[in-house]
Formats: sequence, structure tokens, C-alpha cells
Amino acid sequence: MPVSDEELMTRVRDGDQEAFNSLYLRYEPRLRSLIASFQCSPEDVRDCVQDTFLRLWLSRSGYRPTAPFAAYLFTIARTCWIDRVRRLRCRPVETPTDDADDPLAAEQEHVEWAPEASLMLEYRRWRVRKAVESIPRHYRETLELIHLNGMKYTEAAERLGVPIGTVKSRIAAAVKMLRERLQEETL
Repeated sequence: MPVSDEELMTRVRDGDQEAFNSLYLRYEPRLRSLIASFQCSPEDVRDCVQDTFLRLWLSRSGYRPTAPFAAYLFTIARTCWIDRVRRLRCRPVETPTDDADDPLAAEQEHVEWAPEASLMLEYRRWRVRKAVESIPRHYRETLELIHLNGMKYTEAAERLGVPIGTVKSRIAAAVKMLRERLQEETL
């Protein structure tokens, strides 16, 4: 059974560099992907990931395993990114998006730009995208037809060539899988 993040971080708190390396290898790709989703330059992504792990090491003595390690690490990453934005006095690069493909786009229209709000919104989008990508294709396709394309159950059933009951059960199963995957990360 693999060692838990919290156990590794407790060992890091005690100065264990091997445990730190294990956490780095486990979380560096996720952090890089998260920070890159904020439309940062590759250099900013690299610097922010390095700053996050540096701060993690320097603040290790203050770690208390009362919350999930991922939340602790992402809080450090958020702080690093906010500090970087403030220091550079810049905003994320705006890129055109197709709002029809992004169920959270409407939410962004109502958020005034602030580093914290932008970071949390981008993090939520990233988590939802990763969760949706992880479910089996037939569930994902059904979910996208209903929730992204706005089809009615009868239209989706016709398009997929399956009974309406199958569409309903796939939606229920997809929502359950997404809920479980999103909760796994927050526990």
C-alpha cells in the first residue's frame, strides 16, 4: 500500500528529503498542469511550481495533518501565484474560448477579476475537466450531449441509438462518478 500524502508530509516536517522528493514526483505534474491553465508563460509556470515546493520545504515545521495534503499544497501554490501576479502587476493572458464547450464560462462573467477568484475558478475548471476526461467514453458522451449541448433526453437517446432509460441511467452514473472523483481530491 502506498504511503499517504499526509504521512509523507509528516516525514518531510521532520526533515526527510526522500519523502519530500516523493511528494514532488507525485504532485509536480498536477501543479504544473494547474498553473499552466491560468494562461501563464512556461517560465511563470516553472517558477511558480519551484516557488511552491520551496515554500513547502521552508514552512514544513508548521505543517499539521488536519487537512488533506493536496489542499495544503494547492493553498501554497495559490499564494505563490497571487504573489507573482501582484509582483509583476499583470493579469492572465486572455485567450478566446468557445463558451459552449465550457460549462463554467457563465460563472466567470460574474466574477470580478481578482487573483484569488481567478485562481479558484481556474482550479475548479481544471478539476472538472480532469474528472470528466476520466469517466468512460459512453458516459462522457451522454453527459456532454445533455449538459453541454443542451439536448433533451429523447434527443440524446435518438442520437446515441439507445433507449431513453439508458440515457437516464448513464447520466446518473456519470454524475455519481464525477461526484466521487471530485470528492476524492478534496478528502
